[in-house]
Amino acid sequence: MKYDDASWHAGANLPNDLPVEAAATHTGMFVAWALLAGLGSELHVLEQSDELQRLRQRRITPGQFFLLVCSGKFLDEDLSAEGNAFAQAYFELERGNFLGDYREYLVKGLASEYHVADTWTNFEKLKPVLDRRLANWRRGRPVDASPNVKVTGSRDLPEDIEERIASDFGLAETPGVAIRLAGFAGQYADRHKEAPDARTLRCIVFVADGDRKKLEEACHLALTDVRELVVRAEYDGKDERIRDFNEPFPT
Repeated sequence: MKYDDASWHAGANLPNDLPVEAAATHTGMFVAWALLAGLGSELHVLEQSDELQRLRQRRITPGQFFLLVCSGKFLDEDLSAEGNAFAQAYFELERGNFLGDYREYLVKGLASEYHVADTWTNFEKLKPVLDRRLANWRRGRPVDASPNVKVTGSRDLPEDIEERIASDFGLAETPGVAIRLAGFAGQYADRHKEAPDARTLRCIVFVADGDRKKLEEACHLALTDVRELVVRAEYDGKDERIRDFNEPFPT
């Protein structure tokens, strides 16, 4: 099965101001991510391990790897059984969500999707989105499920928040912090007539920074002035947004 081919995007489909290599960038990003996420076939893991190592070391860009190693063709033989199942659910160009995510996170402000630069900086912008899509798929959730869900109790805490609590507060404190956030969710719902979203809880955990006293202060601030909480969590001292907690904590 062929998922994509750089030649399909070349010729009349490619803007005149771009080199032919630009036709490979979008698929190169996905293929590189899949291989680095452990979804590659034995063809890459065993037979082309030297090239895969170059990719891991970032001595070659995703698009360059796709053109050089895959000859610009994305085939089912590039992926493991799990990788193919996910690609069929998510990457498929006509019905999948990949191109929509690619446009949302990398193409805004550019003349076309082909104008996205083949760089590791752009790869890092896309990687958390692909990680989340894969995690949703593995849990049996829709691949496009939002990370900014409503939270009504400790059992609703997204996995990334649970992991950040454990990292910041320690495993021994994790159950107590989760219960406190569940209590906050109830207080918020009583006051605002709706459950808080995951972004608010991420902001609370980030601002608390592993300190239970700061956690209480952040919970109180979220009840009285959630916009100020978001400013403290997502903006720097120059009022420039440097974080977006609509998205999960990075792993």
